[in-house]
Amino acid sequence: MSATVSTSMGGWLRLAIGSVLVLAAAVLAVFWFVLRVYVPHDRCLVLERKTGRALPPGQILAEPGQKGIQKQVLPSGRYFFNPFVYSTQLVPLTVVPAGDPKSWEWVHTAWRVSGRTPTGGFKFAGDFPKVGVLTRLSGTPPPDGAQVVDIDSPYKGVIRQVLTPGTYRINPYEYKEEIADAVYIPAGFVGVVTSQFGPSPPRKQVIDVEATALAREAMPPDTPADQRPTVYKWVNDLAVEGQSGVM
Repeated sequence: MSATVSTSMGGWLRLAIGSVLVLAAAVLAVFWFVLRVYVPHDRCLVLERKTGRALPPGQILAEPGQKGIQKQVLPSGRYFFNPFVYSTQLVPLTVVPAGDPKSWEWVHTAWRVSGRTPTGGFKFAGDFPKVGVLTRLSGTPPPDGAQVVDIDSPYKGVIRQVLTPGTYRINPYEYKEEIADAVYIPAGFVGVVTSQFGPSPPRKQVIDVEATALAREAMPPDTPADQRPTVYKWVNDLAVEGQSGVM
């Protein structure tokens, strides 16, 4: 009798252990094949929450706990998300190239050092650095109608600060990105900046040297100096921060 009971209990125990192992394997399979999201090193992850609080009017991206495309993007790694709560999207990282200084060619430098006249004229070429220009798609319009806004502001528009060479996680629903050539100023040169946005600086009168010279050449040679004409022209003053024009 005792042997029969022991055999029966052993069978139930093995069945219970087997059931637990099967259940654990099923749970692991669900986590690994259904809930797991792998983000490779050259991608980032954009989440869209299917449940949560509704977004206020005018808000495009969701904060934690809100329903919709989440503002924050996740870096590379392994994550587990409930597919009934979140949908996921892999997005390529934004890479701003640093260029290759070994490829830079400056004929002007060789000409100055060697004293030889360059046959092809001035040449400055090569694989130069780039910059990233961002345009914020979310937010409110600037109250002053500005087209360029700061990165820390809540306004939509072209971001004043550019991305320097490097790798970035950019939410494509928050920013539109554009890779542009960086301005490289070689030694011995200066850069003149022209602002494209803002009001024009005040205008002022200056002597038009060329027109004045032509007008005086047309006068008789014996014309007294105080009777010789001086021609003036209106020009814009140099622009300051916030104005358009040559700075």
